[in-house]
Amino acid sequence: RDALAEAAARAGIGRRERRVAVVPVFLSTGYFTARVIPERLGDVPALYDGRALLPHPALVEWLSLEGERLLAGMKAEDGR
Repeated sequence: RDALAEAAARAGIGRRERRVAVVPVFLSTGYFTARVIPERLGDVPALYDGRALLPHPALVEWLSLEGERLLAGMKAEDGR
């Protein structure tokens, strides 16, 4: 927290309406996205919406296509 506040101060965050954009890379929401990150940001002006990468609407389709591709490869190796 102290290192974040010091870095923000050096960058001028908090003055002249400057903010830091926080883009954590988490697959799902949970304890860190809801509690830890906001607590560590503290008084640092930040753009942070707490969203995670998933669920994404295209994930189910991608998983299905990837499964079909892998099965086709397995069948080809078995000579089916």
